[in-house]
Amino acid sequence: MIAANELRIGNWFQQDASNNNAISRFFTVDEIKRYGVRSTYIRQDTNQPHTSLFSLDSIHPIPLTPEILEKCGLKNGNSELDRNVFYSTNKHLAQFSVNISGSFGIYVGVFIALRSVHLEYLHQLQNLYFALTNEELNYTP
Repeated sequence: MIAANELRIGNWFQQDASNNNAISRFFTVDEIKRYGVRSTYIRQDTNQPHTSLFSLDSIHPIPLTPEILEKCGLKNGNSELDRNVFYSTNKHLAQFSVNISGSFGIYVGVFIALRSVHLEYLHQLQNLYFALTNEELNYTP
């Protein structure tokens, strides 16, 4: 579950697939309501646009993985101790260091003035990126 106050329009989330035996899919937030979020997407069965309202208890964050980071445009760098991922544009330069630590999963540290912020989910990375650059982080599924 993701709390409504953690979300912004454009954040990505995944639906709880256990309710309808569906495969977990990723959706974007189009509207935030007190009791849920609205998303417009292309239905797989009809290939037509469809809008659904998802209750907050049926949506879940998307864990950050190397694959998710690459789909955000981050490039894999090499390091002996950890897996460094760099992202840069003409306007911005930020270093995102991804450390895989066994059962604890993947954590992203964004180093700002010698401070590390640990992120676990895509929507957190999207929100931090927007706060720092005033631009959206593009994710392409």
